[in-house]
Amino acid sequence: MQKYFKGQRWISETEPELGLGLVVDATARTVQVFYQAANEMRHYAINMAPLKRVRFAEGDEIESREGTRLTVETITEENGLLLYGAADGTQLIEADLCDTSSFDRPETRLLGGHVDANALFDLRVAALNARHRHGQLAVRGLLGGRVDLLPHQLYIAQEVSARPLPRVLLADEVGLGKTIEACLVLHRLMVCGLVRRVLVLVPHALVHQWFVELLRRFNLSFSIFNEERCAAIEATEPGINPFHDDQLILSSIEFLTENPERATQAIACDWDLLIVDEAHHLHWSPEQTSPEYCVVERLAGCIPRLLLLTASPEQMGLESHFARLRLLDPQRYPDFETYKVEHDRYAEVAAEIGERLETMNEQERAEALDRHGPGRVIFRNTRRNMTGFPKRIPDPIPMELPEGADTMGPEDPRLDWLLAFLRENPQEKVLVIGRTRFEVSVIVDAIRNRSGVDVAHFHEQMNLVKCDRQAAWFAEPEGARVMVVSEMGGEGRNFQVASHLVLIDLPRDPELLEQRIGRLDRIGQRGDVHIHVPYLKGTEEEHVVRWLHEGLNAFAEPVVGGFELLERFETRLDDVTDEVIAETHAFYETLRAQIAAGRDRLLELSSFRPDIGNDVARQINECEQSTDLETYLLEMFEHYGVHAEALDATSYHIRPDQMFDDWFPLKPEGIRITFNRDEALIRPDTTLMSWDHPMVTGAGELVIGSERGSCAMAVDPTQETPLKLQAIYVLETVAPPGLNADRFLPPTPVSITVNHAGCAMDGTGERHLKDADPWKLLEHESIRTQMIPAMIEATRPLAEQAAESTIADARRNMLETLGKEYQRLEYLKKINNNIRKEELAHARSAITELDKTLAAARLRLDAIRIISASQDA
Repeated sequence: MQKYFKGQRWISETEPELGLGLVVDATARTVQVFYQAANEMRHYAINMAPLKRVRFAEGDEIESREGTRLTVETITEENGLLLYGAADGTQLIEADLCDTSSFDRPETRLLGGHVDANALFDLRVAALNARHRHGQLAVRGLLGGRVDLLPHQLYIAQEVSARPLPRVLLADEVGLGKTIEACLVLHRLMVCGLVRRVLVLVPHALVHQWFVELLRRFNLSFSIFNEERCAAIEATEPGINPFHDDQLILSSIEFLTENPERATQAIACDWDLLIVDEAHHLHWSPEQTSPEYCVVERLAGCIPRLLLLTASPEQMGLESHFARLRLLDPQRYPDFETYKVEHDRYAEVAAEIGERLETMNEQERAEALDRHGPGRVIFRNTRRNMTGFPKRIPDPIPMELPEGADTMGPEDPRLDWLLAFLRENPQEKVLVIGRTRFEVSVIVDAIRNRSGVDVAHFHEQMNLVKCDRQAAWFAEPEGARVMVVSEMGGEGRNFQVASHLVLIDLPRDPELLEQRIGRLDRIGQRGDVHIHVPYLKGTEEEHVVRWLHEGLNAFAEPVVGGFELLERFETRLDDVTDEVIAETHAFYETLRAQIAAGRDRLLELSSFRPDIGNDVARQINECEQSTDLETYLLEMFEHYGVHAEALDATSYHIRPDQMFDDWFPLKPEGIRITFNRDEALIRPDTTLMSWDHPMVTGAGELVIGSERGSCAMAVDPTQETPLKLQAIYVLETVAPPGLNADRFLPPTPVSITVNHAGCAMDGTGERHLKDADPWKLLEHESIRTQMIPAMIEATRPLAEQAAESTIADARRNMLETLGKEYQRLEYLKKINNNIRKEELAHARSAITELDKTLAAARLRLDAIRIISASQDA
């Protein structure tokens, strides 16, 4: 195991572009390295650190942080630190080395005769080109999710992730995929290096669902934090803040509210992004604030990026909705009364825009929405603008409760009906939702004791592992036929595997009813959704069913404005008469018209731009149609000794064969992979390969971050010149990942070929070269000490000339792209208070820093190949 001392210099083998790292702290378990050039701090587990010690050799030229250069004559070591000495007595301790110094020079290996096979040199060049290609992709970060390419989700992911410091509320209606949208945003920000430390807070019941979604769909491995995990970390290293132990953390919000000390520890960490699901549970009013709201408010106050998710943005009333906006931007939304006035103007503004919408050009429409719409902070898509939803088929079933019988007792006719339905429909999977865990227990016992049907179940009091196992059993084709869940236990869970929904003990709140129905009625549901509502005549439930069905048609179509409806009619639901139904119907028609004309209309216009969403989907499809990735990855597999067995035109089973690298991310039993998105969606056991996938990027970094293929010797009897040299430089920036400089100048290979006289040559066409014995050439002292160094030196000015134009193009592209975005933000700030001053400041600073970074891009010699006309050169 490596031993680390403060002041030592190390480089990251997986991120060499960070420059030289400085050890600032080391414990028995971890080492902390600061990369000054990139202004990045990294924490590594010592036994897994991808680090290589920087140790220059005698004769190397080195540079200090102050720019002093010296040629190394002597090397000594004191207290674990290297001390380099020059002939004139000047000394330089390694801690003072320039942070952008180049290391692992391929020319040193070449002249020492340490060459690799030409196939490995070609693989290294392919990896460099692949990294450059991935960095240039406009849809980088949106390729890797194993999801349907739905334009409304792609638009939101593109729009939100492109903002300097996104803080938004994702409020699509139930079934439109808010979780997918949030994960797409997260994934893109991570792939582009804009965020590294992420905290996701969800209700206790959804922790494992989020964990699985992030891992299986987006290859993001989050650590689930609870008291047991935190205590274990503290036991290993007393005094440490356990939230510093991982970069990606998933936790229940209840864990933090029930443990104030843990909440304080979480708040004390530096996070890049906070995601909060089911944000309608964050209750706030001027008089009282819930513990959940307080914790999120404290976190949101110190985390620059924030995503709040809720399908019911106004479920708890306008006050609660305002409270969530206040979390996003307390300066923009400081006062509830002011917000109410603004909110009431939405309908008026939407009507005014609607009158002119047909006559506006695209720019005028965008400016109108930017000026008046709430879409800068809220994204809310509704079903009426989407396709792909199933038809709802309501089935209210009135029943008589026998005299003297108890509800949910053995003589409850609803149980008899359910058992009969299961007998009559032996092939159908059925989801049953009740209000309480007591009802769940009664229903499950009845099915188990009175039928032979397999039944899964869970409620809010069950632990998450059991809930997940029950859900997985129900999802299996041959698994449980019935799933029974409680109101709270089923919130946020999706069960599209079933098309029959049985509702027991209905809630009065139309929004909660929609949450229930939304477990099945979602994009991706393959059949019609049958909604069975067995209810007891002469009970309170009969009145609720009648109000929901006759007054609101709530079983057949989603209800909007549920909070206003419940607020107006809740006191009359104990006795629903024809008069109440008529009043409900009339009020709902008026309310729905007001919402359509006002608030929702503005949000729909600004929440989804079909032209942009469709274009993103098109670009992803085009990228996936190319065979470049498949060709490249199969070459990687062959090099690393991975056996790839073709299963069909685009799918393989890969497993270790003669694999020699333990770092390659592949388990012994292997996996099934595909390059076809449709197949990956159909087969959950198949991994979708994309340029974003960590196996693809990781395999490339294994080559690029090592010496493999950095120098080679070849013979080409067909070439006319006796000797030529191919030099592969990499033009790269040294910058904080948060700048995302790669979108304008990703690490760019620059290939230069010269002949024995140092004159530039066409470097194309090196194919089928034969490996050569290096010492047949290097034994000639004049060639080794004079000719080859002169040829290498001749490639640098040629590479610098090529780099100048590349840098100029990158700076021009950056200034045009970000300059336009900044000018737009600056203009919008004058007319729309939703533009935060932090966004402007961040955007302005990014332009300044990126221009400096791009102008200072450096050339690094990465690989050299000597090609002779004869083995006996």
